[in-house]
Amino acid sequence: MFNEPQFRSLIVRPVLEHLQNWSESAEELLILTFAAESLGGTYLKQIKGPALGGYCMEPDTYNYLWATWLPSHSHYAYKALQAVYMSNKPPAEMLVDNIRYATIMARLNYCRFSEPLPAASDIKSLAQYYKKYWNTEKGKATVEGAIISYNSFMGLKKKT
Repeated sequence: MFNEPQFRSLIVRPVLEHLQNWSESAEELLILTFAAESLGGTYLKQIKGPALGGYCMEPDTYNYLWATWLPSHSHYAYKALQAVYMSNKPPAEMLVDNIRYATIMARLNYCRFSEPLPAASDIKSLAQYYKKYWNTEKGKATVEGAIISYNSFMGLKKKT
């Protein structure tokens, strides 16, 4: 498991600032997603599935972002490539190899949706947003489970 304060200050916040897309809500949503999907970086590949990296992004989602969403959001594509010193789409396996790149792709996946992010202090609403847009109704994650994983990653014992 990653150390949450270091993960936040050395990875998540600098990545969001690099994308020129930082907000408290975006930062907290990525922390929650990372905690819920990989138990804070405990797993870098889904045990019984195709998802890759600490955010457990599925290769189909990754490929969709590059094929469909990023071409019309080229400023984000440039920022993503700039962060990994590449000129073409990196392979999906880079979601495992490069936590900064995985964080960029996680944020860009959420950028596809027009619904505003909930307040950073409203963890339940962030967990609901995560479930709706990241894990979806098809996924096994629950809002309650995401909150428990977030609290564990944050070092909290009680529910938020």
